[in-house]
Amino acid sequence: MKKKIVYLILIILGMVFTVGYFRYNPTVNIINTIPASADSVIRINLREVEYTMIKDVLKHPLSYFDFKKTTSSESKKTISLINQVEIPKNIFFYTNSKNLKNTWISSVLKIKNKEKLFKFFKQEGVVKKNKENVAYFAYKKFNYFVKGDELKMMFSYNDITKTELIIDTIFKEGSYLKESNKDLLKLKNNKGLIAMYVKNNGFFELKKQSQKILIEGELSNNLFLPYEAVENEQVLALVSGRVNQEFASGFIKKRQKDKFKKLTNLSLDSINNYWNGELDFSIKSFENKTDTITTYEYDDDFNKIEKKSIDVKIIPNINFRIGGSTFFDYLYSKKSIQDVEGENIAVINPLFKTYASKGEKEVVLYSAANDGFKERGSNKFSFFFNVEKYSGKNRGFYSVANKYLEQIQKVRAAITQNNEIKVVIDLKSTSLKAISKVLE
Repeated sequence: MKKKIVYLILIILGMVFTVGYFRYNPTVNIINTIPASADSVIRINLREVEYTMIKDVLKHPLSYFDFKKTTSSESKKTISLINQVEIPKNIFFYTNSKNLKNTWISSVLKIKNKEKLFKFFKQEGVVKKNKENVAYFAYKKFNYFVKGDELKMMFSYNDITKTELIIDTIFKEGSYLKESNKDLLKLKNNKGLIAMYVKNNGFFELKKQSQKILIEGELSNNLFLPYEAVENEQVLALVSGRVNQEFASGFIKKRQKDKFKKLTNLSLDSINNYWNGELDFSIKSFENKTDTITTYEYDDDFNKIEKKSIDVKIIPNINFRIGGSTFFDYLYSKKSIQDVEGENIAVINPLFKTYASKGEKEVVLYSAANDGFKERGSNKFSFFFNVEKYSGKNRGFYSVANKYLEQIQKVRAAITQNNEIKVVIDLKSTSLKAISKVLE
């Protein structure tokens, strides 16, 4: 009898292992999935997302319970969108810079019940529109396109005014990226929650480990040149690297250049002739500067009455090093740096008094003391932001608090000399549910 029980347990465990293995280690089908015109592709591993959420439920069961009492109207049975489509093992989103700029299109989702799907949109008050044999709906942040028993989703950063042209684009028969494509193979073999490749720019993947979100990958462009970047986590914020000005200038539009010149009276194209691309910037702390302001008023008898008030300004303690042996002279010639009572002052900054120091290979701008940048490491780019400490106090004009930062402690990013990139986001909670509530 005991042997039978043991055998039964082994059989059950074997079945659970087998089902779990094939469910969470699925074969990724990418045949006829991504159009050849795609510049960027995102793969969302829905099985890995599901597995991560199951682990999260087991770790934080109470966060998934809603103890609010539901009213009779709330408890009324409604149609769910997710139940009307077959949930695939993976879903892909793609875009291109030609006719889908800032717009992402999903891979095909099979519809289980088209009638109920249409009823769902009607239930949500969404008006059905048609173009030939395609029905489409605008719901929340997505557009949904239905053709036959297939559904495609679209997300755009811009307001879509030419939906019908996009329909022609995404349903047009054409060639697809081959399964042997090296970038698609990276997506296929990746085990992360989300993986992404950007043509001519690199490959990235997103993972979650306990209280951290990790973004890892490699850059295939030369945005950052070899450099020994500063590494210092004792400050509030830091960015350090050497920018390839020629490559970076391609991302800056003429309108942005004109706006910069209007604000600073400096030309970005002219700056590149004196700047060698090196920059180190840090915010060490914030200081409250108190000034006494004296004003005068007159009473009814025209007697002069002195009045004093206290003005408190929040001043960031910054250090900003800009590489270039003649950059100081350039700024001085443009009157961006001026001699004020024997001190070199960067008058280009109207927010607070900023001192300027000329070095052999750089100019350093600072608000309190020229502390320098001594803690250099092996990476060519580094970024650090102590979100929790920065947003823990009122920074006045310099505050950056918002709901997306509420769950974050720190953010670190680095790019190695071999163009490997790693971003680590430390979270305040390990619960996905708690994080999602903030982001709703």
